Amino acid sequence: MHFGSVEATSFIVNTTGSEITAYSPAQPVGQVDVTVTTPGGTSPTSSADVLTIVSQ
Repeated sequence: MHFGSVEATSFIVNTTGSEITAYSPAQPVGQVDVTVTTPGGTSPTSSADVLTIVSQ
């Protein structure tokens, strides 16, 4: 799983494979596409996968 070009630091997939909980390292404020890579390839980007990173 990637947040933009940054790889998740860790992730957990639920037992049914329908949900992923992922942890992103610190990144600059802004929007990034979230993608998932499987043996079948990488998910395409779209407006539905945009994550907004805000300051804390």
